[in-house]
Amino acid sequence: MMPRIMFVPMSWGRGLGPLTDCLALANELQKDFDLAFLVKSDFSEFIDQRRCQIYPITSSETHKRISQEFYTDFASFQGLDNEDLVRQMMVDEQKAFVDFKPSVIFSWLQFTTAITAKLLGITTIARANWPDHVDFIPPPFSVPIQPSKVTPLFNKLLSEYRMKPISSIWELSYLRSDFKLAPTLPEFEPELKKVPNLDYVGHLVYTGSDISIEPDWFKDIDKSKSVVYMYLSDKQLDILDNAEQISEIFDNTEFQLIISLGAHVSLTMLPPNTKNVRFERLLPADSILSKSNVFISTGTRGSTWNALLHGVSMVLFPGIDMEMGFNAQNIERFGAGVRLPDETFLSDQLLSALRKVNTPDYRKNSWALGEKMRKIGGPRYAADCIRRIAKAQ
Repeated sequence: MMPRIMFVPMSWGRGLGPLTDCLALANELQKDFDLAFLVKSDFSEFIDQRRCQIYPITSSETHKRISQEFYTDFASFQGLDNEDLVRQMMVDEQKAFVDFKPSVIFSWLQFTTAITAKLLGITTIARANWPDHVDFIPPPFSVPIQPSKVTPLFNKLLSEYRMKPISSIWELSYLRSDFKLAPTLPEFEPELKKVPNLDYVGHLVYTGSDISIEPDWFKDIDKSKSVVYMYLSDKQLDILDNAEQISEIFDNTEFQLIISLGAHVSLTMLPPNTKNVRFERLLPADSILSKSNVFISTGTRGSTWNALLHGVSMVLFPGIDMEMGFNAQNIERFGAGVRLPDETFLSDQLLSALRKVNTPDYRKNSWALGEKMRKIGGPRYAADCIRRIAKAQ
């Protein structure tokens, strides 16, 4: 009987990042593991049900607009102060774990898994990063960390199950897991070296086609103009509301801009394409970045690391987000891109920044960082770590 692994990507957010990291691991493990995913309904459509079992988990309501609480208390904003919701998540987890009987569980920022898996005596492996550590100090331009309103609720649950209380909800991100995988460079996050049972794996960039496929028009992209790929979260920059102005800025430049809006945008919402600007719902980032000169992003880890793997320089708009700001700080510090404040998004400063980083030196620095990630091993090495852990159980 083959060992079994269950993936539990964060069920209480909207982004696809947690899922794609898990899919990258699943691709490497599918030959020698039975696979299962415990996911919210929105994620099910992106998982190949021929090779994976899928279990449902209750998820919180997706907010259409981001409030200040998103940055100051993310867990509360996403509904984890709702005791009924959190308890139902744990019920869903317990049902799935008991039914599938995983050898190990890989969790991605799913706080409840640290409790449920411990109750059932199942070994846990968690995705780790420094911004989720309780000792993390945010960049000066981001929002200061605030005590989360959800911590007392989780301490109530921990007390019920006779487990050690937490001082911060973020302790349940990965510090309570048996093993940790950090998809980053030691140069970016040296502080993680002090975390026990942690392996740096470089990255967990997903290159599969489950999410989207390369469009036909991209094969005939105009090579006489620099390709700029833009993928921005709508946390602070609303592309749909500013589509006309974006087109006006780029239509008389040397750049051709390709914008991916995200899974939350329907096809009927897409603005019309113009001379130098194309709007799409979802695009295969790995394929688009392979032919791009510059990437415009908020600094989310998956897509930013993918740009490094392709040696693409970046212009980053992290806003006041702590983790994205930390990522942008590293990209700028190592000369692979520049960080801009949000208020410069629709201005000449954006074009100036694009011209600044659209150079061999910036791309050389980006490629060098990507090579370091690649040499650590990425999803293949992470899968080897999981095999080693599962074998020892």
